[in-house]
Amino acid sequence: MLSTLAKSGPLTQIELATAMSIDRTAMVYLIDELEAQTLVERVRSPQDRRAFLIHLTPAAGARNARRPPRSRAQPTPS
Repeated sequence: MLSTLAKSGPLTQIELATAMSIDRTAMVYLIDELEAQTLVERVRSPQDRRAFLIHLTPAAGARNARRPPRSRAQPTPS
């Protein structure tokens, strides 16, 4: 989730759930966990006051900066 938000910028909970192919209900629990760890925060959307945008916190940015990039597995020649 953190890498998705780092690439895309703030998303609504529904947009994030759709982007990650996760059930919306499960997404709420994941966001709750990350919010408790101060890695993300919910901010009211200025376009739709009913929706919240999920933002990365500075702590999440620092955590992503320390993480080495994922390497993609190279196919083995046949």
